[in-house]
Amino acid sequence: MAYNDKKTIVNLRVGDERSLIETTTTGEEHTYYRHGSSIYLLCERLQIRQSLRGNEKNEGTEIRTYISGVARLVDDYNLSIIGEPANKTKILSITFELGEGPYVNRDDPEFEALAIQRTGHGTAMLAFNRADWELNSSDEWWLSCTITSTAFNMLKDSIEKQTLRQANVGLQLKDLFSDQHPYGFGPSRLYLRPNTKDNSLEIPHHAFGSVSDINISCSSSILVQDVPQQEIDDEPEPDSSFEKEMPAHTPNADSLLMAAQVDALRKTLKWVGGIIAFALLILAFK
Repeated sequence: MAYNDKKTIVNLRVGDERSLIETTTTGEEHTYYRHGSSIYLLCERLQIRQSLRGNEKNEGTEIRTYISGVARLVDDYNLSIIGEPANKTKILSITFELGEGPYVNRDDPEFEALAIQRTGHGTAMLAFNRADWELNSSDEWWLSCTITSTAFNMLKDSIEKQTLRQANVGLQLKDLFSDQHPYGFGPSRLYLRPNTKDNSLEIPHHAFGSVSDINISCSSSILVQDVPQQEIDDEPEPDSSFEKEMPAHTPNADSLLMAAQVDALRKTLKWVGGIIAFALLILAFK
């Protein structure tokens, strides 16, 4: 549905254990359970960006530095909206920004629950925006992560040095649902719920939570320290004095003669042993 289309209302009610039960227009019922586990995304095409924005104290403008890219859901998950199953994706845009976290209305009765989730490496907000022809924008799934300075600088430095090979982010989100029971197995789809005020699909409810994990892998060039060439040149060569003190062994005539005598003696003993064995055999038959 487009942004200015007539609102579509989903027939939704709360079930056991805070699950949501949808009744379709054909009378079918679908149950959605709160997704309590972390979700993981693989980040791609991360770039450092800057923009100008107004200062919060109305003291001119300031430079906003952030990291943007795309993220792909792993573990066979898809993302959709309850009541709109055809609208699904595995890929969404992602931004990382330095700060305390996204704006939260302190009058919201769920503020305390959101504040508790301000743990780990920062906060996260997962949402879906409808296409708007006035703004010439398309449907967009997006994820905004506001993270600590340690996590932000780790990402920023690896991008600037062009050593970043892979980045993964883990999220623990509130108000994210699944069509699979918490004790079920196999692939499942994740869902945002419709607007909490009237269960409409026009502006789905955002999922808030925390950034539980950020892991990156870099090329080996930043793991090996450069050794100055002078230190390599000054390194002492292996000591070869032992080899010089040990004279080379060359066989002489005496040793060759002794070897020949030993070989002849061995052959003689072989014949003598054979004769003795034959004589003993004759005596045994007598």
